[in-house]
Amino acid sequence: METKITTVSLATKEDKYYADKTLYQWNYGQILRIIDADLPMAVEIGFSTTEKSGDSDVRVGSTNNGVTTVAIPNKLFEEERSTDYSIYAFVYVTDENSGTTVHEIVIPVKARAKQGDPSEDPSIDPSIFKDAVNAVNASAERAETAEKSAKESADKAKEYADSAGKSKGDVEKERDNAISAISTEKESALRGIASKTYESLQKIQSQTESSQNGIKQSIADATEKKTELDGAISNATDAKGNLDKAVQSAGNAKTELDISIGKVEEKKLALDATVEQANTVDASLKEQIGSAEQIQANVEQIGKNTQAISSLNEDLDQYLIKDAATSNIFDSSKVENGCRYDGVTGERIVNNDYFTSDFIPFKFGDVLRWSMDGGNWFKQSITLWDQNKKLITNKKNTSDFTTVDTNFKTFSGYENNPLVDNWKSAKYFRVSFYRTNVTNKMIVKNIDFPNEFVPYGEGKKYSERLTQHIKSTAVDISFDNKTILFSGDSIMAGLVDDSTHEKYNTLYGWVEMLGEKHTSSKCINYGIGGTTIAKQSGKTNSILERLEKMYTEHPNADAIILEGGVNDCYTMTLEDSTKHIVLGEISNGYNAALDETTFSGAMESLLKNAIIKWQGKFIGFIGVHKVPSAMVGACDFKAYMQRAKEICEKWSVPYLDLFNESGLCYHLNEIKQNFSYGNGGLHPNIEGYKVDLQKIDKWIERNIE
Repeated sequence: METKITTVSLATKEDKYYADKTLYQWNYGQILRIIDADLPMAVEIGFSTTEKSGDSDVRVGSTNNGVTTVAIPNKLFEEERSTDYSIYAFVYVTDENSGTTVHEIVIPVKARAKQGDPSEDPSIDPSIFKDAVNAVNASAERAETAEKSAKESADKAKEYADSAGKSKGDVEKERDNAISAISTEKESALRGIASKTYESLQKIQSQTESSQNGIKQSIADATEKKTELDGAISNATDAKGNLDKAVQSAGNAKTELDISIGKVEEKKLALDATVEQANTVDASLKEQIGSAEQIQANVEQIGKNTQAISSLNEDLDQYLIKDAATSNIFDSSKVENGCRYDGVTGERIVNNDYFTSDFIPFKFGDVLRWSMDGGNWFKQSITLWDQNKKLITNKKNTSDFTTVDTNFKTFSGYENNPLVDNWKSAKYFRVSFYRTNVTNKMIVKNIDFPNEFVPYGEGKKYSERLTQHIKSTAVDISFDNKTILFSGDSIMAGLVDDSTHEKYNTLYGWVEMLGEKHTSSKCINYGIGGTTIAKQSGKTNSILERLEKMYTEHPNADAIILEGGVNDCYTMTLEDSTKHIVLGEISNGYNAALDETTFSGAMESLLKNAIIKWQGKFIGFIGVHKVPSAMVGACDFKAYMQRAKEICEKWSVPYLDLFNESGLCYHLNEIKQNFSYGNGGLHPNIEGYKVDLQKIDKWIERNIE
């Protein structure tokens, strides 16, 4: 019965693996089947309803053709609970010298009311009744199935003969399959009866004298069913004789069938041609409809933008303050009292008759003018300072490059003088004044000295009202009415793995968060956990292969954001080297054949195909953050992300480097605990996605049309 089998795949490297379905409390006889794993023929598997404490019940699983099966202990379904819980299975591989837990599997269990006992005799162990009933029912079911299968095979053979639906060879194959099925069912039924009878006898020995009588009756019933099974097998043999006759009839009809098939093929060719024409017309029509819708959307957006620009132009006069004719850059509230500076020696000279201005921005070539009181021109000086606000000294004093007017001094005329080349590094200047009123001084830069006193700060270009107006009317249209496709592995998929969160077991990562922020746009998530960029034997859902589905569904998308690589790197830890996705090499030029089974070849093919499919649209790649488990042993995740960056540069694709610049170092326990699921640093939790989102949002805004 497949219903008692719970399957889990270990195809990809995960911290935990989850079963494919939820089981119910009070189940029994359940089987755990493990696929896509390279396990020994016999392997210990410990079962427990607690993950990190207590003892586990150990069962030995058997592996055949890469599939491991093991019985789940019944007692784990019989705990008195009123809420849902989980059964944890720990795969424990041992040898002569060591034992290692290699996988953790989680099986969800849903709580329910306790199953009642059908036995009316409390002195007899109910489980013995169940075992006997199950054995009898299983035997009867196999007998009925064998008889029914034989009859159906005979009926179908007759049907094929009447309608000429199959050739003689096909019918003979059906006959052989039916005979094989009958033999298999017979052997299985006999093994089932023998096994269950032995188990029942073992249990009977531990029961009271009165219990043994009931079990003997159950065994007698099972024996009676076996007799019925033999009768069913005899009936099946008769059916086989009828099947042989049907084969003879089918052979006679084959000639007529060949003629009919020829006529059908002619009609099919004509139909295929008609369908192809219809598909061509349909695709053309969809493309025209899509273009028309996009044109209409663009027209409407242009209208909105035109209206907004017109409104902004009308408002500028009332919010914009024109440039002032003069601008005083001397702040009298920020001066250094009681000192001046010597530009030749670099000395700070203490003198209470002086005060010196604050640091004022300067670049080589600026013309500076400042206030001067009559008679004191020689006691006012200017000094230049570098970007670290260190005084720049020179053999020539700056006073030698100043001119004196009636009420101000000018510093200029030094641009071509070799004695002052080191002044070219100046970033600031300061003016020292002598015994003057600090509140009525002015310093201006690159303009005429004003005829009247202008207070510090006059000449601002924009008023506070304009600043507030710009903030209130600014609209982010980067994401307006856009269709953005996202594809990658489980990190892109964003499955919430926190059972306490309201979004548990749903997708809520970068894509969904961007969709909430930009509600007028469509953010579509094609991320699938466990997938690689490169193609793998026996699989067809790689990130590269998924590109075709994305284009079929959204050929007019505005942006395509791709991510991946960690699962490619993880394959290097597999014992089977044929499953490794090696780094590979970057191809020469842009038309060379690409090996899509290597990471480099598949990465180049991914970007190349995206560029060709969505020509002129934004194609971007997100480099994955540092994953601790992918940077040890055979894993060299740094090399894979460095190669991804190099390939993006080759194909002119924007690359967002979260590997080096995510801001979250998952090698730190504090970061793993607070920003990732399972404290592993592989899958960001909701808070981790929020940190990344700020960078991703701005990156897309800069690149999208």
